[in-house]
Amino acid sequence: MDVKFTILSSVFAHNRMTKASSQTLAGLNFVSFSNGYDDGFKLSDNHEHFRSKNKRCRSKALSKLIKASSEEGFPVRGMVYAMLLPWATEVSCEFSLPSAPLWVQPATIFTLYFYYFNGYGDLVKKICNDPSCDIELPRLGKIISRDVPTFMLPSNTFTFGLPRFKEQLDALDAEVNPKILVNTFDALESKALRSIGKHNLIPIGLLVPSTFLDGKDPSDNAFGGDLLQKSRDYMECLDLKLQSLAVYISFGSFFNFPLQEMEVIARGLLESN
Repeated sequence: MDVKFTILSSVFAHNRMTKASSQTLAGLNFVSFSNGYDDGFKLSDNHEHFRSKNKRCRSKALSKLIKASSEEGFPVRGMVYAMLLPWATEVSCEFSLPSAPLWVQPATIFTLYFYYFNGYGDLVKKICNDPSCDIELPRLGKIISRDVPTFMLPSNTFTFGLPRFKEQLDALDAEVNPKILVNTFDALESKALRSIGKHNLIPIGLLVPSTFLDGKDPSDNAFGGDLLQKSRDYMECLDLKLQSLAVYISFGSFFNFPLQEMEVIARGLLESN
């Protein structure tokens, strides 16, 4: 498609991504900015201070990048941003750019969040408090407590989670025909993709490297890297199982896509406008 991609991230995330990248891909550029937490956010840090400062630094860095790209003869034509960054919508509106968040979880989970903040919150709380109960949600059928995201459970300790999702949904509600790029495909979640009339959920997945998909590019075999140190305990558990006994299915959470998947994202954004 001859599209140039620029990934804007904090210094901390940038360092993790570039260390995980084994090669430089044509058409893909990384730009970093400092948010004052170049060594990463720690549990002892004040979350609200981190969030507030991060928002200011990110907005400023994004605006600066858009202006610089235009001055260099490469005007930005569209913007894709990770979920829970509603400030990105404000910047895109300032520059009249089409934009869309990238939802890396199933479409069903997005609709659950939507219903939670649009008339069904008390029902969801009911099944969270009583695992023996079930509720019916439009086009999703029966839902029980194990179906809902952990942010909604009484045991959740990350109290900042739900408010952040509401901010994101409020930002989308302020748009005309808001679009959300979803890491799924139509045959897998056709009902969930069409369950919210006011939102246009666009399936662009599954976003997996070519090696695990069509095999056309054997070198395309990595998702990128993880921002947080991941546990390896599960490997010990799997090693105790018989071969072919365990099956793992996940939509994953990625922040550094191979160029092929970046083109899929861009196509979904451009064709939807």
